[in-house]
Amino acid sequence: MKQATATILCLLCLIASSAVYLQPVKAQSLTNITINADGSVTPSSAPIIRSGNTYILTNNIAGSIEIDRNSITFNGMGHAINETSISSTSIEPFGIELESVTNVTVTNTTVTNVAIGILALDTPTAAIDVEGGGSNKIIGNNVSNNYNGISFFESNNNLIIGNNMTNNRDPYVVACGLIFWSSFNNTVYHNNFINNTSSAGDATIDSGATFSGNTWDDGFPAGGNYWGNQTGKEIDSTGISDTPYTIDSLNKDRYPLTQLFSSSFLVNYEQEVAPPKVSVASPLNQTYSKTSISLTFQIDKIFNWVGYSLDGQTNVTINNNSTISNVAYGSHSITVYANSTFGIIGASKTVDFNVAKSEPFASEIVIAVLIVAAAIVISLVLAAIYRIRHQKAASFKK
Repeated sequence: MKQATATILCLLCLIASSAVYLQPVKAQSLTNITINADGSVTPSSAPIIRSGNTYILTNNIAGSIEIDRNSITFNGMGHAINETSISSTSIEPFGIELESVTNVTVTNTTVTNVAIGILALDTPTAAIDVEGGGSNKIIGNNVSNNYNGISFFESNNNLIIGNNMTNNRDPYVVACGLIFWSSFNNTVYHNNFINNTSSAGDATIDSGATFSGNTWDDGFPAGGNYWGNQTGKEIDSTGISDTPYTIDSLNKDRYPLTQLFSSSFLVNYEQEVAPPKVSVASPLNQTYSKTSISLTFQIDKIFNWVGYSLDGQTNVTINNNSTISNVAYGSHSITVYANSTFGIIGASKTVDFNVAKSEPFASEIVIAVLIVAAAIVISLVLAAIYRIRHQKAASFKK
């Protein structure tokens, strides 16, 4: 399931703090900050703390942050990069710019009221803009009320997960939530696109090139993104729509979400992708004297198929608890399988048991012994009576 497993714990932490992101913020005075290629920060008075390869923003700023160093993490810690309003005279060209860097993670930052939020272009056009480089991660940020949300220019193999892109409205360009310009092999999922002029786009500045065809979901059942104008019906209780979301002819979110992405979706997802737990109550590891064996079991979640395999043979489909008839005498093993609504197969522990012919009942033996004993007693009693009578008859003759 691509990178979903590796990032799921990170997303749970990031999204759980989303309430902090959405609170009104008060920015400091204009501050333009650069994380330089050598690791230093300009100006030295900038509200950024460095811990190894992690750079932590310690306060809100009104200005911009340019990242020129590879292989670092920038953590906004819920702080904001913003301007008080968008106008032709009061906006910064970008909020965060990744300038030809690789393996950079930008996370937990709110970018509002700027022309560009996270920048990756020589000519910034978005709040978060990435120019050149690649293999970067934009995770768990809030990008709202900008001209454009997130933009990539000639930047490949990036991962965009768990971001909120809201109310980004540029009257001059088409895609205001997220756009790729000549950028390839990027993966986008578990983001929320809400009330943007246009949700997303994928284009090229080379008139002879074709659209890039980036990936807009993480497959099923991990799902894709939430789009404010998404249509379709939910598949079972998966939180995923049965209707793909079309960006253009080559770009589709195959498994769009039917509700805003949140930590609750991840909890449900983690539960569903775990195999069903199947516990067998009967048969037990013992010997049975009958050839009809009761099969009873419990499954810890909703399932759409259940069956069993006796002695490693082909699975037999059943509806629920049942009875297995005509089990041959001898040693056997049985395993019960269940398929969850997400298509994940779970199996019980294999139970070994025996079926043997019944021995004579003990009661029958006891009855036989009693009959013999009674016959002996009766014989003795009759013999005694005969002797007594014979002795009395003899005494009368005398």
